[in-house]
Amino acid sequence: MRERENPLEEAREKRERQEWETSERELEDTEMTRREFYMPHGPIPGAAPQRSDADIARDIESILFRDEAIRSYEVKPQVSNGHVTLSGTVDDDSARRLVESRVRGVPGVKGITNNLQVRG
Repeated sequence: MRERENPLEEAREKRERQEWETSERELEDTEMTRREFYMPHGPIPGAAPQRSDADIARDIESILFRDEAIRSYEVKPQVSNGHVTLSGTVDDDSARRLVESRVRGVPGVKGITNNLQVRG
């Protein structure tokens, strides 16, 4: 027959068991919360959709129109398979470079042929 343990020892063991069970429940709740609100980080697999030439041309024309520094220039963009050909006239070389840099920032542009002429 088992000898009766110390009542203080029994109370301590009971308290430890309750704390352990509580911590297990909290851990389960935390795990559920993590699963419910999990958002993947990093790049999403798959290639970005290719933009149409019409979309790229529209964005370029919009940028050229909205930019105060290059609005007055006669720049005509043509887009074929993501490659942009710029034609028209600008005041100086810095304007020519500015137009090219603005166009290069448009999503979907794969290359640029800058045929802009400087007014002389």
